[in-house]
Amino acid sequence: DVKSKKLQPYFIIPDLEKWTQKEVGYIYRDEEKRIVKDIYSPPAILIKDGLTPEFKTVAALLDKKGVFTDNVTSIKPITSDAQNYLGNILVLLNSKFNAYWALQTASFVGIKQERSHDEEKFSLPFITISNANTLSKKVIALKKTYHQAKANEILSNNPNLIEKEINALLELIDNSVLNKINVTQEEETLIDYANNLVIPIQMRHKGYEKLLLSFKYKDKAL
Repeated sequence: DVKSKKLQPYFIIPDLEKWTQKEVGYIYRDEEKRIVKDIYSPPAILIKDGLTPEFKTVAALLDKKGVFTDNVTSIKPITSDAQNYLGNILVLLNSKFNAYWALQTASFVGIKQERSHDEEKFSLPFITISNANTLSKKVIALKKTYHQAKANEILSNNPNLIEKEINALLELIDNSVLNKINVTQEEETLIDYANNLVIPIQMRHKGYEKLLLSFKYKDKAL
């Protein structure tokens, strides 16, 4: 049972519970009305219905069989060739650029609750990142190691150091996405302003009051 609370960016917390219900709420059927069970088999990308307080999408790779409810959306490749795009889709969905996209397009964001409809999630343009599969695999491996270190399963690893490595890799991914679409300096500044000022103020993140202070020209804070 892959509950949405078990989903993190790139990673599914492995201590999953066994599905105890006799049936699922609804099932997907193909054009011939046959029940499609493949959507519960790996590989696939699972996406939370809700967004984070930073308006980020939470998308993770499913690497084992698992069922889920309708507050989780699945992207399931239907051909072996399509599997090659999963890493690319994963880095795009979890990127800061996608958070900026949600701010601009998601109808519920900042108004009712932090969520987006499927058609809004998938309106993000597909941007080809040449090393996306390698980058996503590195993040997933680090996330797994971090989870094990936090659970004291690997005593030799320092969770704080692993977290810094993860954050550095995520920043590299975010920069790769922006570089790929050739944003100008002004456009990059606008995206940064949205992610680091507009969203924190709108959502009243911890310490957001400091962002409301007035600044003078050439102030160090700028």
